[in-house]
Amino acid sequence: PGNSIKQFFIGPFSNTYFFGNMIASSIPLMLTGLAASLAFSVSTFNLGLEGQLYFGALVGTFLAVEMSGFPAILAIVISIFASALAGGIIAGISGWLKAKWEVNELISSLLISYTLVYVVDYFLEGPFNDPEAGMAASPYMNSNFMLPKILSPSDLHAGVFIAIAVIIFFYFIYRKSTVGYEMVITGRNRKFSNYSGIPVKKVIILSMFLSGSIAGLAGIMDNLGIYGRMIRGYSTGYGWNGIAVALIARNHPLLVIPAAL
Repeated sequence: PGNSIKQFFIGPFSNTYFFGNMIASSIPLMLTGLAASLAFSVSTFNLGLEGQLYFGALVGTFLAVEMSGFPAILAIVISIFASALAGGIIAGISGWLKAKWEVNELISSLLISYTLVYVVDYFLEGPFNDPEAGMAASPYMNSNFMLPKILSPSDLHAGVFIAIAVIIFFYFIYRKSTVGYEMVITGRNRKFSNYSGIPVKKVIILSMFLSGSIAGLAGIMDNLGIYGRMIRGYSTGYGWNGIAVALIARNHPLLVIPAAL
């Protein structure tokens, strides 16, 4: 047991391969942790991160494969944006149902998420399957679209800088902007927010949309940075572990970085 504990804490720092892989594994958790934090801060409970992430990754990977002849930077940007938008729309549906008819977003996001996992699996096993893969996986995207590697031969890639930049951006949005102020107040007391003129329904929808967008972004990171394709079930646990990260970080955007690590 003593040796196991030692390897658990010291092992990741013993060489660049283990160290790089540890950071690479934390990239999607940073983003799903941020996604959960944004929703929780407004007292909305997005339990659909798994499906939003998975579906967003499918959309982004499909576009990357279809844009094989495009300039790399353009294809990467479009793929990332599409993944975020797809995840945001899915989560936004739960936010809209909550704002419109008081449908519990915890239940709706969870049910939609479970459904989407099977929908994505269908595409990976059928219409979007690479017959030469020997497993449920998409075709490879253009190798030029892969994010640059860091600390080779580990899996660490430039997506870590994207994740940190997104976290810092949302920290300033949350702490320094009018929208962030409205989200904080709405999360603390919705009745007070209504009386003070804050558009609570819009804030709820926006918070769920942003949460889903970040989840979708988390989904495409591994595909652009490590695999170069989408593999069925590669992201299982990212969403649920992101919720744990958010709880450990107490919904503070910057603290999701050490929490994810």
